[in-house]
Amino acid sequence: MRDILLVNLEGLVYGIWENEVLSVEEPGTIHRLPGSPPAIAGVTVMHDRAVTLADLSVCIGHAPLTGRSDAEQIFIMSDKEKLGGFLVGSGITQAAVPSNDVYSLPDYLKTPVIDSCVVINAQLVPVVNISMLYDRVRNTDHKPAKAEFTVSGAGIDLTNIEKIRLFEINGERFGASAAGMEERAVSPGEVRRLNLTPPFVSGIAFHRGHILPVIDPASRLGVEETGKSHQMLVAELGGTFFGFLINADNGIVKEADFPIKRLPPIAESAWLRGSITSENEIVPLLDLGALISIKHEEEQPLPQRYKPDSDFSNRFNREDVEVMEYSLLGQRHAFPRSEVKDDIGFIPYRRIPNAPPIVIGIAGHNDTLLPVLDLAMVFGRRSLATPEWRMLRVENGDFQALVITEAVFGERPLPLADQRAVPIQLPHCVVYGCYPDADAVRLILNVEAMAVHFEKALVRELLSAMSPEMKQAPAEIVPSLFEEDEAPSDGVVVSEALQEQPVEKEPAAALQPIETAEVAPVLEQPAVPEVIEAAQVSAEIEKAGKDTEERARHEAEEQAKREAEAKALREAEEQQRAEAAARAAEEERIRKEAEERARREAEEHARQEAQEQAIREAEEQAREEAAAKVLREAEERQKAEATRAAEEERIRKEAEEQARQESEELARREAAEQAAVEARRKDEAEKKEREEAAAVVREAKEIARRESEKALTETATPATLSKSTGAGAALREALSKPAVRRKSFVSLVIIGVVILAFLYSVFRKPSVEVKGPKAPVETAQKKTKGPLVLTVPAGVPLEPGTYVVKEGDTLWGISKRFTGNPFNYPSIAGENDIPNPDLIFPEQEIIVKKKE
Repeated sequence: MRDILLVNLEGLVYGIWENEVLSVEEPGTIHRLPGSPPAIAGVTVMHDRAVTLADLSVCIGHAPLTGRSDAEQIFIMSDKEKLGGFLVGSGITQAAVPSNDVYSLPDYLKTPVIDSCVVINAQLVPVVNISMLYDRVRNTDHKPAKAEFTVSGAGIDLTNIEKIRLFEINGERFGASAAGMEERAVSPGEVRRLNLTPPFVSGIAFHRGHILPVIDPASRLGVEETGKSHQMLVAELGGTFFGFLINADNGIVKEADFPIKRLPPIAESAWLRGSITSENEIVPLLDLGALISIKHEEEQPLPQRYKPDSDFSNRFNREDVEVMEYSLLGQRHAFPRSEVKDDIGFIPYRRIPNAPPIVIGIAGHNDTLLPVLDLAMVFGRRSLATPEWRMLRVENGDFQALVITEAVFGERPLPLADQRAVPIQLPHCVVYGCYPDADAVRLILNVEAMAVHFEKALVRELLSAMSPEMKQAPAEIVPSLFEEDEAPSDGVVVSEALQEQPVEKEPAAALQPIETAEVAPVLEQPAVPEVIEAAQVSAEIEKAGKDTEERARHEAEEQAKREAEAKALREAEEQQRAEAAARAAEEERIRKEAEERARREAEEHARQEAQEQAIREAEEQAREEAAAKVLREAEERQKAEATRAAEEERIRKEAEEQARQESEELARREAAEQAAVEARRKDEAEKKEREEAAAVVREAKEIARRESEKALTETATPATLSKSTGAGAALREALSKPAVRRKSFVSLVIIGVVILAFLYSVFRKPSVEVKGPKAPVETAQKKTKGPLVLTVPAGVPLEPGTYVVKEGDTLWGISKRFTGNPFNYPSIAGENDIPNPDLIFPEQEIIVKKKE
């Protein structure tokens, strides 16, 4: 979230990031300096120093902030620079803006000062880069920054258009390439107006995560407003999305179904080069990128787009020629017959925006698009055409056009004797010449030159050549062709009825009286009598020309006299104003010098106080920094000593722990070795005893056997033994005798003693002294005991299972291996009822399980 300040300038809200402003304060009295630029609001005193304030409204292209109220505020940008900040006005509010509600302006509208906008309460608010603006004003760049209003890659190739989008703008149909357009038209929603933009830029709108420049093509095309546009076409041009306001969307057509035709060169512009014919209507195709760009590639001048080849100017005044007469503003005039190719009925035409005023539209004729010309525009008029009018197709080299006319009178031969030059000097040979017709003079017009060189200067030149009848003919004056001070006073007369008449097609009946009164008498007038020689006619024409020249000269002299008087009056007024301005300037200079001296003295005083204050602050800061440095050094020494002591304590503990572990390990190894020696010694003693006992038994058996054999030998005879059925019976019989029983008893006693000695040596428990807590002692009793159970702590990374004791294992080592602490062996011994913790033996099973 970022905090933003909102200001209202001429009804438009702008945002300024709060962290870019040093402070927001109320100013004191603001002194406006005479002669300062509008961007400078004045000088005021802030914090005991004089500062200059810029006018934020003027700096971003609005009207100056006039007047002052108690709620007026300023943005302080610096407490050291001479330019202190901006005068903002009243009504500053604050808002918090999430980072995802900040958007960059499209390059089409972006300026160095306003390059982003935010969304606050569903409203788009442009953000002023106040730091950039402050730098510009401080560097005396007071001109408001404007966007380029140019689309990269503007200009389409008519041959590459595949689909065409048709739409209506204030009742007129237009088309454009459908490439890059969204499928459906949308509602424009809330459009936020911007400042310093061309008239055709309505503002900006938010659409699907994009900031759209909203374009009003009607303003660019000069189409008369018929209602508020309520739809918007969204198109991507040069990587930027634009919205175009329209009245109706007529869908998409394919170029293959409606072939594109090139417009006549005189009707072409940078953003209008082709058209299609749909439903018997000519539909101009707009290049939207070029339409909204105010900078275009330099176009070829209109006169260079055509190559005329008419030879009429070379033949005129040299040989007999033929002309085609027609009606223009109620009067008969002519074209060279060689330039007129067809006389056709009036056909509908389509108005083309941005064409020269003489081109009132284009029409299709013989599968060709031709410009439709109204030559009345050359005389500052606009014809009120009706369907009964005619059209003449004129051709001169590659120039072709349809000229509208009230009537076509047909061909007329023009002898050399009747051919005259025009009595005025006209540029570009727009008139080939003239010829007398009874009491009138007829003009022979060069249509190609009139069309390609049409300009206001040409209109002014031809006004003086207009006859009173042409000036009073029913036509509409074109005010845009006249400057306010050049509008004809008595040269062009328009009745009140004509002035109030709307711009509509006048019915044919309205022209009938004029045609009867003006044209018919001309047709019915008898020819000039043959007795009147050509010289007399020529003299009359020359006299009329001289009279015209004399009147023009007299008017010029009068005009020059009036201009001289006006000039003298202006010079006197200028001198008075100059003197007053000089006096005011001198007074202003003296006042400024006084103010400047006072300002310099105040600034010097403020500077000295600031220097003294800075010195005091620097000294105080130095003392504070020295004390802080001493304190930091003491703290660092304490920290270092504490760290060193802790490190020494850690090293000592680690050494003690290592020594303890080493001593325990040594004791364990010594105990294990001693136990192993004792065990081997015990095994050897037991083995020896068993061998001795076995020898005693064998010896006792041998003695017993010998004694038995001796007793039997002495008491028994072969005869006696043979009578017995078995050795046992003989032995029992022999033992039954007293002598035999005595000797046998002795033998049995000896054998019993030997056996008891052997059993004692085998089953006695020798006492073995164990030195150490982990000396293993293996016994027959423990070999019969079941498996041990060892509980492992939950944090030890060991899978449960069964461990088989190996040679050299001790309860100490097993406790360290499975529990991580060798000193857990007493608890393991207690859990398994092991009276002596050393009593484990190889191949004994230990069940390992996790602690619950």
